Amino acid sequence: MSSRPDAQRVVITGMGALSSLGTTAMENWEAMQAGRCGIRLLETIDPTTLCLPPNASLQIGSLAPLSAIDWAQHFTEAELRQRDPVTRMAVVAAREAWRNAGLSAPLERSHHCGVILGTSAGGAHTQATALQRLLLEGRATIHPLTIPRGMPSAVASHVAAALGAGGVSFVVNSACASATHALGVATGMIRAGMLESAVAGGAEASLTYWELKGWEALRVTSPDWCRPFSTGRQGMVLGEGAAMFVLERLDRARARGAPLWCEIEGFGCTTDRDADLLQPDPEGIAHAMAAALGDAELRKEAIDLIQAHGTGTVWNDRQESLAIHGLFGELTQKIAVSAAKSLLGHTLGASGALELIPAIMALATGILAPTIHHLGPDPECDLNVTPDRAVSRPVRHALKNSIAFGGINAVLLIGAVA
Repeated sequence: MSSRPDAQRVVITGMGALSSLGTTAMENWEAMQAGRCGIRLLETIDPTTLCLPPNASLQIGSLAPLSAIDWAQHFTEAELRQRDPVTRMAVVAAREAWRNAGLSAPLERSHHCGVILGTSAGGAHTQATALQRLLLEGRATIHPLTIPRGMPSAVASHVAAALGAGGVSFVVNSACASATHALGVATGMIRAGMLESAVAGGAEASLTYWELKGWEALRVTSPDWCRPFSTGRQGMVLGEGAAMFVLERLDRARARGAPLWCEIEGFGCTTDRDADLLQPDPEGIAHAMAAALGDAELRKEAIDLIQAHGTGTVWNDRQESLAIHGLFGELTQKIAVSAAKSLLGHTLGASGALELIPAIMALATGILAPTIHHLGPDPECDLNVTPDRAVSRPVRHALKNSIAFGGINAVLLIGAVA
């Protein structure tokens, strides 16, 4: 049990999400535990949803686009014109998290509630549409709302306005660690007394021609499925979505009878000493996990689950495996490892938030979501992976790893509320 007073302990009281697996947090969890896959082969996807210019060509074989959603049920026509798809996703997820936390109106002390979220590309659809008008269609002007729609900070501003949160609001951009950093920063601000509560998480909607060609050029994408830690893995699959959480001081949450999904017990973040833009260093990842353990005042033996970054690329999975072995040693095979990117693709700046959901639900239900499309163990990734089918196992404490380009590492440690 934490040695911190309840006024410095941070709990998650609400969550909302939408991704290729569904448009609510529970839809996502139900799909995850059932092992359903949100990844689709490119030829089955409507090209108009990807901002593709005429005669566009893509070598990418598969993507994980957002599940069908009627935006008109959530926004007026004027609101839709003002919001890029990434903002729409974040607002819908935040409103669900707000309701899930038992909140139906703006907080009385709104200036003590902040909005901190992560995104990597920001308003990618707005940016892609503007480029297409200027460069391909030869137009002399673009939409007057291009800047306010496309700037990454717009996502946080719209979420704050939708909920009536009057505290700090800003976006964290640390590539694929963005959402995990956002949650860690929000936790720290609540512990420090700067906020009483926060809405934190991540959102990403970057499946546009511009972005896809960039990832294609890196040669890290899979021709079909994402197979983290598996033999025969060939790369990552890009996805989109958002997940948002309501974070509160434990004493405040208990006083109002809020749901207590989990406690954020620890947070660790590092940068690789010899930072490589593309290749992570196991030592840096291990130090981030160790820092989260230290922040939580827990021993290594307390960890039952690692919700891995697990991109499905040959190098990244190997490096993360080395980091886990380097920190946990002989304990490694006792710790379950799960990788949600096999289910919902790599949602970049949102991944740390969306992939926190199966870790939270493992604490709540004792069910570990599977890592699907597993072809067999890879000797270079000798981990206790939960392949293809969910397993039942008590989980007391779980780590969520996020590993980003530029040698950026962020790790959350969560546990059941005691």
